[in-house]
Amino acid sequence: KRMTRFVWRDIVEMTEPATLAEHRQVGVQMLDRLMQHLPRLSQTGQDSGVALRDLRVGLNLLDLLAYMPRAGQQARERLNTVIEEVGAHYAACLRAGERLHAPAALLRNMERARLALNLDELYERGDARTHLLHALSGLRLALLPGVEVMLEPAEQPQLPPGLDGAPL
Repeated sequence: KRMTRFVWRDIVEMTEPATLAEHRQVGVQMLDRLMQHLPRLSQTGQDSGVALRDLRVGLNLLDLLAYMPRAGQQARERLNTVIEEVGAHYAACLRAGERLHAPAALLRNMERARLALNLDELYERGDARTHLLHALSGLRLALLPGVEVMLEPAEQPQLPPGLDGAPL
């Protein structure tokens, strides 16, 4: 439990303002803790999948933080909201002393960030969009495995008239 709480603190620390080098140092620290945590989990017969998912959250946060400066303004704002909400979620887990389910609002904001990235004009900025989309997908899978995306009806893009989704 102590090792798990340390990882949660690392994730919260990673969502706070710092340089990318400082965030990467926290990521290295998380990896080091995982290497200490895995043998203990196997000795006690516990599942190591949750610890690996926490590491995956941290690594995807690092990718978001590294590539976010190359995104457009709206996409950066949406990604920043996601990062803040991930930190708030893990801070809530620390306060509660147990792993909590990720809030549905976090999933919706991840989907909004994905949509903002798809609408962003990143063509001249290399493959930052691809890296950001992969990091968002990995973050979603680590935090909310098996959960469907549900957006409010007003935010869903409308199909042009005459297109109903049927194959041509």
